[in-house]
Amino acid sequence: GPHALPLAQQVEKVWMEPDGEGERVPDTWEFTVPAPMDAAIELTGEMQGELQLVGGDESVTGVASLLPGRGWKGELSAGRHLLKVVCSRRNNRQPYQVAVRPEQLVAGLTREVHAPASVPVSVGSDGLVEIASFGSADVRGRLLDADGHLVASSDDRAGDWNFSIQRRLAPGAYRLDVEPVGA
Repeated sequence: GPHALPLAQQVEKVWMEPDGEGERVPDTWEFTVPAPMDAAIELTGEMQGELQLVGGDESVTGVASLLPGRGWKGELSAGRHLLKVVCSRRNNRQPYQVAVRPEQLVAGLTREVHAPASVPVSVGSDGLVEIASFGSADVRGRLLDADGHLVASSDDRAGDWNFSIQRRLAPGAYRLDVEPVGA
């Protein structure tokens, strides 16, 4: 089956050619996009690939072709994706790296920022969303909707300087502003 590809992590693999004149079977990577997002896909080592979106009925739609050494940047819809890669020339035991790097913060991801910072956030489904900070500096978080209206803000959690925002949010694009507090 396909290899799981966690978002925002680089994974290494070695491309293996088939024995003799056997059919070249692509390495298949699978990842799930929790909310619509812009992403960069990195693919090294002379590998080329086909990016596909898998529908609820298991139908497959082509999203993009990745050329050797070029990677890809674009918009990904929410849902299950497959990335099928082969080496662009016959080259057994060719090491390569693959990564999907979201621009927006989406469910399940963490991101390192230095305040003041602005982080795009994408929410895929209706429900409770928690955004929290972890660090040694006193920061405030402000969550704004696509029109720039303040949706929620948080300064301190009980017992430390970090913020925690918990809100029911509708699907859509948001922006998290992280601001230093005091010194």
